[in-house]
Amino acid sequence: MNGTASAYVAVSSKQSERGRAISVATACMSFGFIAGPALQAAVSFISYPGYVYSVFHFNLYTAPAYIVNVLFMLSFALIWFNFEEVYAGLKEHQTTSKLIK
Repeated sequence: MNGTASAYVAVSSKQSERGRAISVATACMSFGFIAGPALQAAVSFISYPGYVYSVFHFNLYTAPAYIVNVLFMLSFALIWFNFEEVYAGLKEHQTTSKLIK
């Protein structure tokens, strides 16, 4: 998992839940590494010339990219409208710091 994602998961989770949160994030990234080649294999039945719609060529090589772009737009829309940013770990740290002082 890259540094930015690790930092966000660490800041947005409580100390007691941090290990589980990082494990879930790493598992999701690993699933992505597996799903990519599986998607390519799933569309391998499409022949090379494939289907042409205006400037869009839908074939063995471009189909996974189009599918992933649609999935990205759906996930972006879900995150944009449903994501609530909460820094549970940061609030927990600030509360603990105030108690110590």
